[in-house]
Amino acid sequence: MRYDKVIRGGMIIDGTRAPRFRGDIGINDGLIAKIGRIAEGQAREEIDAKGLIVAPGFIDLHTHYDAQVLWDRQLKPSPLHGVTTVIAGNCGYSLGPVKPQDRDWLLSLLARVEGVPMAALQSGVDISWESFGDYLKVVEGPLGINIGFYVGHSPIRRAVMGPSATTDKATPEQIEEMCALLDESLAAGGMGFATAIQKSHVDGDGRPTPPQAADYDEIRALAAVCGRHAGTWMQITPTQAPMTAEHGALVADMSITSNRPVTYLLVRAPGDTDVAIEAERAGGRLWGQMFLTAGIPIRLSFGDGLLLRNLPDPWSRILELTQPEKIAAFLDPAVRAELRDALERDRVTDTRHEGAERWERFVVNDCGVESMAESVGRRVADIGAERGYEAFDMALVLAAEAQLDIAFSADQSDGGDDRALQAKLLGEDHVVIGASDAGAHIDSFVGADFGTRLLAELVRNDALMTLEAAIHCLTEVPATSCGLIDRGVLRPGAWADMVLFDPGEIAPTRMHPMTDWPGEAMHLTTEAVGIHRVFVAGDEVVIDGEYTDKLPGRLLRSGVDTVTVANH
Repeated sequence: MRYDKVIRGGMIIDGTRAPRFRGDIGINDGLIAKIGRIAEGQAREEIDAKGLIVAPGFIDLHTHYDAQVLWDRQLKPSPLHGVTTVIAGNCGYSLGPVKPQDRDWLLSLLARVEGVPMAALQSGVDISWESFGDYLKVVEGPLGINIGFYVGHSPIRRAVMGPSATTDKATPEQIEEMCALLDESLAAGGMGFATAIQKSHVDGDGRPTPPQAADYDEIRALAAVCGRHAGTWMQITPTQAPMTAEHGALVADMSITSNRPVTYLLVRAPGDTDVAIEAERAGGRLWGQMFLTAGIPIRLSFGDGLLLRNLPDPWSRILELTQPEKIAAFLDPAVRAELRDALERDRVTDTRHEGAERWERFVVNDCGVESMAESVGRRVADIGAERGYEAFDMALVLAAEAQLDIAFSADQSDGGDDRALQAKLLGEDHVVIGASDAGAHIDSFVGADFGTRLLAELVRNDALMTLEAAIHCLTEVPATSCGLIDRGVLRPGAWADMVLFDPGEIAPTRMHPMTDWPGEAMHLTTEAVGIHRVFVAGDEVVIDGEYTDKLPGRLLRSGVDTVTVANH
């Protein structure tokens, strides 16, 4: 038998938790044709994988690439980190359906909730569609990796109710119209239904997002629509705090009503999966999504202050000042004392700036002032010790000296304890990793590197998971939780979506700002080390840390690229 490609001599981890083994992989027509021993001379191209792990491509179930895909067909930087399949439209923020009069509102919603720069949205997104199906037609075409999309509650509610979607309860007739829109969108290939009723989410006008005005009967009715379409599932972000019993009952009802699985945010502590266990007993199927927060660096800039502007005065007042006024304020010891005291008062209850009080952990992440370049990578506390400032004061003084063209970062974990907790949670039956938020909040962090961070920190550095268990969490678990066909495992007949990496080297690099998006909008990115090749449908999309010109990815559609994962 002849093969298009043979990956030869790698250590294969197939995604199923089975022990690794050495072997060859033959590829034909984008699919794995054989795994085992393949004689020399049977392929048009051979790739030496000796000394490397060969694993399925990683799957990210929680991204916000809905806008970025329109100007970036490679979906950077996810492929650099071994990701070969993503799902967008999470939290109910899809780019359709949309009425012509609501186009600006929808873009401003993405800018406000998901932190996508308005300059990029205005320059890179031309909303020429109304239906969700027509949006998919715009997306469909050559892609670097595979992508599917949820149908969002926010645009559906706005399309039916207009501006009153943010304030009013829907009538039975309006709910029926919403259900019809969702039905049409799922028939066009939407992967499922997504919503968020989190109280901290507001639209571009500062008003609550539409689903917050919906009653639970409306959400249950929309969930039931998914039950009429093969290969669908749902996602909900019910709250930023731990879920209440009421939230848990809603999420369970969504699954039971539709006979479809539901993923929910967020699992970050023991007991967060209790709702899934209870739902299973009642006939539902829930998966708690886990965001790999341990070790993730958060970037803070006092120039834009996006992570801090929701704090009470004097923060909100100071951050709205002009640049010269802000610089003068940061140089004033009395103002710095006010800001420090306010942060301390608020830190116990506020979760939107986790770790912002831990200034001794912060380093200078990037700086646009050449004369201060030597400060990049240094701990703020060390600089402060040299100059006679506490770490918090030093950060503000550095910001002033850099004319605000400086940013700081620190990982948000409590060290080994946090990583041990996350490894334990990943071992639970109802937990799925992949809540990266890739494509969103790109001024603050880069979640797309969750796979490389997991393998570097929890596997190699801390030995909290075996490599087989970690790969299983990154591949087969997310694939089977939602019914992706022939993805997430290495076996004959499956798609040849694969990553070749050195387990002794794999890691993300330091995040850094870029301005290559439309409108020269700033966004953060990271690269990876230790990843040698990333394949999608048998074609290399990444070789030694560089993108190729190949675009073998595909738009995924429910019922075509997914099978139904029924509750029973």
